[in-house]
Amino acid sequence: MPRINWPGWGAGAALVAFVYHAVIIRLVGSEWGRADFDYCYLIPFVMAYLVWERRGELLSMPSKASWAGLWAFGVAVIFLLLGELGGEFLSLFISLWFAILGVCWTLLGWRKLKVVLFALFLLAMAFPPPNYLYSRLTLGMQLLSTRLGVEFLHLLGIPAYREGNVIDMGFTQLEVVAACSGLRFLIPLVIVGMLLTYYFREKWWKRTLLMLFTLPLAIAMNGLRIGLSGVLARSYGPGIVEGAAHDAMGWVMFLLSAAILAGCMKLFTSRGKPMLVTFPQGCGDMVETR
Repeated sequence: MPRINWPGWGAGAALVAFVYHAVIIRLVGSEWGRADFDYCYLIPFVMAYLVWERRGELLSMPSKASWAGLWAFGVAVIFLLLGELGGEFLSLFISLWFAILGVCWTLLGWRKLKVVLFALFLLAMAFPPPNYLYSRLTLGMQLLSTRLGVEFLHLLGIPAYREGNVIDMGFTQLEVVAACSGLRFLIPLVIVGMLLTYYFREKWWKRTLLMLFTLPLAIAMNGLRIGLSGVLARSYGPGIVEGAAHDAMGWVMFLLSAAILAGCMKLFTSRGKPMLVTFPQGCGDMVETR
């Protein structure tokens, strides 16, 4: 069994921590602490599970140090300079990612790196976009979700009028605030879609369709959630869509969306062929589940 290069990993971790300690503190302590990105605290645990799942495969392969990983450090330096000079945190986060990639590539080699590459890509989903871009996306999603919610109410024969991000139902007004824009809903669902695509053993175009489907699904489900809020407000009063009930509805719609994605996996599976999903079994063997 190949031995783990503990001195090398220790030196790599120390180097990253020394250069990026302020960036890591900003990312974990400030950015992830925002309500819009608190799901990011789960990503390191998901990454750890993905690596642990492939532990048998990793331990069976020798680690061949590769100097090719140094180019990742070069890219990390470029983004570090851009971030420091421009005051843009996203550039610093990208620099951190390339530094971690460089450590893994240098110590593991390309063949072994490919085993954990998806887990590293997942880390990039924990980097919040720039505030100016996020605010524009939030506003656009607010207006789109409001429009979809009104259309859903009209389909049910419920009178509603939209003015910007406000739905006027006559007896009350429902405001689709930034927190209800759908971005909180969209990004975690994209992560779920990435994980399902990772485990989905089908042709590449089916996996691509499954991944792309998460975007319109998230938008449609958030519009449906807003429409249902209007229905509940009409039947039980505006207070029913506030507080804990509002949060519970968000969780229900998110879980329903994840179930729809799982259903799409089944739909995309070749007829008569069992859906293949990988589970941790010793050396990460593939097992069939029906």
